[in-house]
Amino acid sequence: MKKQFTLIAWITLIMTLLLSSCQKFEEDAIQKLAYGKDESGRHFVDLGLSVKWATCNIGAEAPEQQGLLYAWGETTPKEEYTWDNYKFGPDTALSKYCAKPDVAWHGFTDTKTTLELSDDAAHVNWQGRWRMPTQAEWNELIEKCTWTQTEYMGVKGYDVKAANGNRIFLPAPDESALYASSSLLETRPAEALHLPIFDQYDVLTAQYRYRAYSVRAVYGSLLPQYSLITFDANGGEGIMHPQQFSKGALILLTEVRFTKQASVFSSWNTKADGSGTRYADKQLVSMTEGRTLYAQWTPCYTITFDANGGKGTMDSLQIVQGEETILPANVFTRNGYMFTGWNTAPDGSGTAYKEPSEIAPTENLTLYAQWTPCYTITFDANGGEGTMDSLTIVSGTKKPLPAKTFTRSGY
Repeated sequence: MKKQFTLIAWITLIMTLLLSSCQKFEEDAIQKLAYGKDESGRHFVDLGLSVKWATCNIGAEAPEQQGLLYAWGETTPKEEYTWDNYKFGPDTALSKYCAKPDVAWHGFTDTKTTLELSDDAAHVNWQGRWRMPTQAEWNELIEKCTWTQTEYMGVKGYDVKAANGNRIFLPAPDESALYASSSLLETRPAEALHLPIFDQYDVLTAQYRYRAYSVRAVYGSLLPQYSLITFDANGGEGIMHPQQFSKGALILLTEVRFTKQASVFSSWNTKADGSGTRYADKQLVSMTEGRTLYAQWTPCYTITFDANGGKGTMDSLQIVQGEETILPANVFTRNGYMFTGWNTAPDGSGTAYKEPSEIAPTENLTLYAQWTPCYTITFDANGGEGTMDSLTIVSGTKKPLPAKTFTRSGY
């Protein structure tokens, strides 16, 4: 009986120790942390690293909650995550954070490899000093903390404990658990660096930017005050994302990417009608507040060239309203005819333009090649020796015959 009692006592003691151990983790993880708070009352934990880490994910209210999911560079969650609805375009036409022309939208590139604050889900949603961690900050968390796979409140994840005893819990409920960094994979701009932590935690991997990721924010030093320049196509078409700038700093305006049918870009303006402050494309500027710049357009006219019975091709010519341009040299040919100029009517009854001519159109034009029949006179030595070039004469005109150059011995 005594032995049975002793066995029961030992089992009870072991169960008590196990339960108290679990309770101890919960208290350490949640109740006894050296919390800090930002101006809005959001908590962060000092792990003795270069930045402080939030106690829960963006969109979560407790450490074990996964929170909201975001594509890399997007600041609002959505129901579906695909290349088709990704903010910065498909992987073959990226409109931002891309240094490779072959996968950039219309070949436009930039040198951005870290998310701007205006595209940072942590900063946009929590403001202040909050932002997404960089690749280096994730690596610091991996290398300087002890990671233990565990469960908290019934949710799988990792207990990340620092040398100073403080810790955070990163939920990883299933294989899709991916945590975003703010760093781009420079060699493959369609991919950014993220941390998969369901069954590993020790290395960031490249993942497509459009995918859905959890965001654990970091709280760092005072961030620069920035504003946004927004670009308005003002009747044109195309994609231009807002440009972030630090207030008072000199920046180059983003190269214009808008286009407009039958118009050419002339400048930016702070007023849609052009009555405000003017800025040139890629101008070096310093601004103290955000603003919208409107594209200004100047009409242009297209001159199309018609062979009018001849052969060959000629590129059309675009001329800005109010400007004069010299017409290109004719490259059309027509057997038995000589080119004599251009005309706005096929039969030559319109406005004529000789070659070369300057032109300043006020509307789109088609210029028709004008042809005059010509005849070829060929010279035959008729028993003599030597050669003579043939002579071409336009119908209705006269030319003197060239001097004879043939010879014949004894004649």
